[in-house]
Amino acid sequence: MKYPLPLQTLLLSTIATQVFAQSSGQSFLKGNDGSEGGIKSLFQNVYSNFDQIATLLGGSAYLAGLVFVVAAMMKIKQHRDNPTQVPVATGLIYLLAGVGLIFLPTTLQEGADTIFTSVNNEATGVSDAYIANNPWAKPQ
Repeated sequence: MKYPLPLQTLLLSTIATQVFAQSSGQSFLKGNDGSEGGIKSLFQNVYSNFDQIATLLGGSAYLAGLVFVVAAMMKIKQHRDNPTQVPVATGLIYLLAGVGLIFLPTTLQEGADTIFTSVNNEATGVSDAYIANNPWAKPQ
C-alpha cells in the first residue's frame, strides 16, 4: 500500500460499519424505538409536499413565460427598426416559448387527467340512451 490509512480512520470506519450492520431493517424502516419514524415517514413527508412543489414550478413557468413574451415583443421591435440585423424568427420563437410556458401547468394537468383517468365503458360508443327527448328513439 502506497498511502496507508491512519489508525483513527480505520477504527472509526470499523465502528461505523459495526453499528450499521447491527441495526435491524425494522428500525431503519420505522424508528429505533418502534415509533412512526425512519425512512417511511421521511418518504411520506416528501410525498406530502409534492403539491406545493408543483405549484411553485407552475408559478415559475408562468413568470418565465411572461418574461419570454416581453422579450419577444422587444425582438420584434428590434426587427422592425433594423430588419437586416435581427431576424423576425427570433421574436416568433421567443413568443412561442413564452406562450408554451404560460400554458404549461394547464397543459400538464389536462394531459395527466386524460392519460391517467379511467374511462367509463358504459357511456362510450354510439347510443341513443343518453340523449334526452330523442326523436329517433323507438317507442316502448
